[in-house]
Amino acid sequence: MDTIADKSWRVNLIAAAVIAAVGFIAYSNSWQVPFVYDDLGNIVHNEALQTFDFTSWQSYRGMRALPHFTLVVNWRLGGLNVIGYHIVNLVIHIINGLLVYWLCLALGRRSYAQSSVVRWRHFSLSSRHLFAGMAALLFVSHPVATEAVTYVVQRTVSLTALFYLLSLAAYMQWRTATPSPRHAPGHSPFVGGRMIWWPALSWLAALAAMHSKQTAVTLPVAVALLEVFFFAQRYRWRRSLVYLMPWLLLLAYLPWRMYGAAWLFTDAPAAAPALDATGNVEASEALAAAHTPLSRSVYFLTQFGVVLKYLRLIIWPVGQSIDHDFTVYQSFFAWPVLLGAGLTIILLTLAWWLRLRRPVAAFGMVFFFLALAPESSLVPLLEVVAEYRLYLPLAGAAIVTADVVAYLYTNVVRSGWIMWSMAVVIVALTVGTSVRNITWRDPVVLWSDAIRKAPAKARPHNNLGAVLLDRGEYAAARDHLETAVESSPGFAAAHHNLGTALAMLGDLNAAARHYEEARALGTTITATRVNLATVYLKLGKLSEAEALLNDTLARDNRSPAAHNLLGAVRLKQGQREAAREQFEAALKIDPAYASARRNLELTYE
Repeated sequence: MDTIADKSWRVNLIAAAVIAAVGFIAYSNSWQVPFVYDDLGNIVHNEALQTFDFTSWQSYRGMRALPHFTLVVNWRLGGLNVIGYHIVNLVIHIINGLLVYWLCLALGRRSYAQSSVVRWRHFSLSSRHLFAGMAALLFVSHPVATEAVTYVVQRTVSLTALFYLLSLAAYMQWRTATPSPRHAPGHSPFVGGRMIWWPALSWLAALAAMHSKQTAVTLPVAVALLEVFFFAQRYRWRRSLVYLMPWLLLLAYLPWRMYGAAWLFTDAPAAAPALDATGNVEASEALAAAHTPLSRSVYFLTQFGVVLKYLRLIIWPVGQSIDHDFTVYQSFFAWPVLLGAGLTIILLTLAWWLRLRRPVAAFGMVFFFLALAPESSLVPLLEVVAEYRLYLPLAGAAIVTADVVAYLYTNVVRSGWIMWSMAVVIVALTVGTSVRNITWRDPVVLWSDAIRKAPAKARPHNNLGAVLLDRGEYAAARDHLETAVESSPGFAAAHHNLGTALAMLGDLNAAARHYEEARALGTTITATRVNLATVYLKLGKLSEAEALLNDTLARDNRSPAAHNLLGAVRLKQGQREAAREQFEAALKIDPAYASARRNLELTYE
């Protein structure tokens, strides 16, 4: 009879198929989810995708160069056909599920016996495979991952996780196969046979993660945790440092890229403002000027409360939103801060106590907080809460859950109801993911859902207003935009959009006031100036329109709309030759600009 080891390749093949199938089913209704929110500026209106030079090394030097490169490839192969972008995101997510499975298999070599725990006819499943399969299925099916998978631009998060998990899995594969120096005194783990490939793959994957998103800065620490929790107790700590040194050196790499070598490595080409097809602004982090960063101390304290929310979303994934509203705490003695801090200390203390007893669960606990740390600790970000930040920590939570369930099944209660309960949970999570994707399929539904859960927050009202403007529902848009302006008077994007809604409804004087307010608040969006100039033109204020457009073109002479409108002003002033020059300039930038072509014809009549 074949041993379990002999059959492990079959088990792995079946597990991979099941993981991929669950991921596909969970996201099968996401193919037609349109570009929303930051997708507009980073993809739809990002000229850098169209001008990317594959032959120039400078095209690859951005801080998030690898995700940007994949978006470029998507654009070159399918333009703005959203299906291709979603296929790539789902493939990345499924690969991440498989990497969680591989990582758990490697972790389980130190904690799980090879004895069979499940038999069905001629099929046997070891406790290690059971644990790995459950962790991967929990990860791939969980609804909290939707923002990192269905939201196209958050490919930066999922791709970073791919390289991060690959680095950890390859490191574990290498270290579990490395002979003990006590039994091989002259052995070097970095040379000979196939041993060199695993550490090389792990190190290169770590480097790739750091070229995907800065949150990968914690990866060397995660590798060190693997060494401490699973290997260091067997050797002297100096031996562990020898193993870890190539990864620990990477701790200085990101700071060097960001500060010491800023001339060499830059951010990815700047995204355009999140404008829709008609110039309406969906406010993202880059545009919500009314939302100023919190102080370092306030942000840090608030994140203890955020941790409670994150844990609740993982345990009970209801109340998801693209734009959460969250109370900011300035005192450590606020009860959510105290509770969050206390729970964090308890879980980390428990992990330390478990490190020799259940190292897998201990590692998962610490990894959850480590993966959260870059965006939920001392570095204040504009967004206090964002679900995509849970994507990589979700792997840690899945590892802990699967390890606890596998332990209960193999050591406490060997009962079928445990496995059936896990199956029900995974099915429920898969259904929850599918249901959440339905919300993403329509931007009106998506932002209405955000408003229902955060009615006092300005940005969801603004972004729903922008979508309604694009659909020609000006009165409904005005209502939401007025709410946004009332909630946040310093919100420039909301003033811009409200000006557009009022202009379309015929209230030109009120529209001009809101455009002027947006300018006074410091917006640099060309569309605000062009729209205000259009209102001036309709009100007969030709000199004001002319001055504004000249100033606009001095700032951005690549705006065909500004050239076209200045031509219209010149034509109104009877300056046909000057008008013709502006219309021709607009057509030179955009040969398909129908309005400029019609206006040019008027100059010859």
